[in-house]
Amino acid sequence: YAPDMPDTHRASDARPTPLTVTDTLRLEQATVAIWPVLADLPPLLRASAARLVACGTQTRLRAAEQALREPSVAGIRHGALLVTAGQIDAFLLAGGRPWDIAALVPIVEEAGGRFSDVTGGRSLDTPAVLFTNGVLHEQLLRCLHQGLLSGAGYVALRADRRA
Repeated sequence: YAPDMPDTHRASDARPTPLTVTDTLRLEQATVAIWPVLADLPPLLRASAARLVACGTQTRLRAAEQALREPSVAGIRHGALLVTAGQIDAFLLAGGRPWDIAALVPIVEEAGGRFSDVTGGRSLDTPAVLFTNGVLHEQLLRCLHQGLLSGAGYVALRADRRA
């Protein structure tokens, strides 16, 4: 439940229209949101997130990013819930804590989406997580990895987060 959103979000048959993710198949047609916005991300993550733009999401990235320019707590919730409502195809969240992310995972997955940390694992205590429609998940992870979020870069980002 997100009281600041116009609708109650719940992935169950009890809702008149069950939540469902988009069926977008191609990255160049995807709407991807990032929170916080690119300019506010740590440098290593900014490079990876900017890679999403280079992978073909540029046209719709800015519009989705603008929609999330609410206070940061709203941004944390809204992005994942917008994926479940089929309003965006993917959401990259940086800086969330396990308690910010944990409740969103089953909602996204019950709506047909997918969750992972940026390495493709299922850690909640991580510098960044990805919520998607499921179909685009691997494509987006590949784009993030091309943008430096692998190996030593990811270790450095985790160390920076803990400092």
